[in-house]
Formats: sequence, C-alpha cells, structure tokens
Amino acid sequence: MGIDDTTPPLHLRHRQAIVLMSESYGRIMKRIIATSIAIILLGTAAVAGGLLVPGNTGRETQYLQVSWAYNYQDIAEISRASDVVALVKVDGLGRSYEYEGVPFSEFKVTVLEGVYGSRTGGSLTILMTGMETNTRVVEVIDDPLMQVGEEFLVFCKANTDGTYQILGGPEGRLVYASGKLNSLAVVNERVRQANPDAGIRVENADAEAVMQEVRSYAG
Repeated sequence: MGIDDTTPPLHLRHRQAIVLMSESYGRIMKRIIATSIAIILLGTAAVAGGLLVPGNTGRETQYLQVSWAYNYQDIAEISRASDVVALVKVDGLGRSYEYEGVPFSEFKVTVLEGVYGSRTGGSLTILMTGMETNTRVVEVIDDPLMQVGEEFLVFCKANTDGTYQILGGPEGRLVYASGKLNSLAVVNERVRQANPDAGIRVENADAEAVMQEVRSYAG
C-alpha cells in the first residue's frame, strides 16, 4: 500500500511534543514536532527519541523510544478498560500515512475468537504508531509493528474513526501460539530490554483459561 498523507483520522486531536532523533553517518539530527495524537485512550505514547540503524533487509530501521502514559498492572485492570478483547490474526496492512511527521499504520485483522465486544469471524482495523516502506522501517522499540499471519489476544479501545488502539502498547498484545499466550516481553528480547518494568507479564498461559478470566472482568 502507498503512503497516504492527506486528511488525518478524527482521533488525532490532542497536542503533544514529539522528538525524533536519527543517527546517520555519525551525526545526530533532532526535530521537535507538535502533533495531534489522541491515541490517548490510556495507551498513548509520547515519542522521546529514535535511533536510525541499518536493517537486516537492506532497509533502514528507526526505533522510536516512547514513554507510555499508563502501565496496566494486571489482566483484570486492562480487561475492564477495554472496549474490545479478541483473539485475532493479522491479515495485512490497510494503509500507512504520516501526520505532521509522525508515521501511522492501520492493520486489518480477523477475529478468531471474540472474547468481549467483538464477533468471532468479524474484522477489526488496528492503528499502530510506525510504518514500513520499501526503504525503511519505523517502529516503537518496545511495540513492534504486527506482521501478516501473527496471532494475538488484543485489548483495545475504540477510536472515533472506527479503528482501534491497543491499550498500553506491548502490554495489551499477547502472542498466541499452540494454545498458549505470552507477553511480548517474554518472547521478544528487544521488547524485554526496552520495557523491563511492564506491569502485565503472561508466560506460557493457557489461552482458553485467560480468555475465560477476561470474560469474568469485562462488561
């Protein structure tokens, strides 16, 4: 999909200062951008800096350092804060765009099992900070962009334009595989190092048991 830099979605409203720092050929460039991000649904990230490094695929990779507005302490708290909790599979990228210099991507996902606020077999559009192009990858260092075929249990808040934002960044996305759930910080070393103080930590948990627990909290 091409980059769309036209009209921003309705949830991009609240002003935040964003500092992007890129290292290229030995020199640092800094840029302060005032942007409207109302991904503030208790899971907003304020970008504090980024590092431009060579990517393994020949593309440059820019990691954005963030400070999450809120850290959820456990499954009960994030469940009660969510509009939608669902086991999903990533189908692909809907669109990517930049708004006042900040990259965003919308991912299309299929609901494999609706836990709360969603229908099994339905679809959702999940908004993330970051973007992939033919020449570069920009993503939050502890909240990597989703990839086609991956499966997650996601805890989401609805945006005003019909998309959804995962609450708490990496905390609100549990990796699903072979009937088990794990926090991103458990299975991804980069996430673990970047966010060692995450409040929610799920390790090799039975997926059905966790989803049943969520149902007891949500609503």
